[in-house]
Amino acid sequence: MHITIFLRQDQEAYYNFLKGLSNLTSYWDFSGINEITTDNFYYYETSHFRTIIGDRMMDIVLEGKQDDFGQWITPQNIDEKIEQKRVEITQYQKE
Repeated sequence: MHITIFLRQDQEAYYNFLKGLSNLTSYWDFSGINEITTDNFYYYETSHFRTIIGDRMMDIVLEGKQDDFGQWITPQNIDEKIEQKRVEITQYQKE
């Protein structure tokens, strides 16, 4: 999710959605503020990422390798991941 879309949404509603989803199943989350979502090079426009990002997402999922772009979300770590997103937003807005 491009940073402009990420920051424009209702954050608390989004966090509630992520938490509810984690209660149903574990999943990969590619949202947040990171080197990918803040770089327009990786997007055709804010709603569609380039093929290189789709390839990176597949590599992360297939290899099971988390990084600052792809995070594996479970019921056990969802609260930590949501707090991490809150901190990212605060830090980004200060810059």
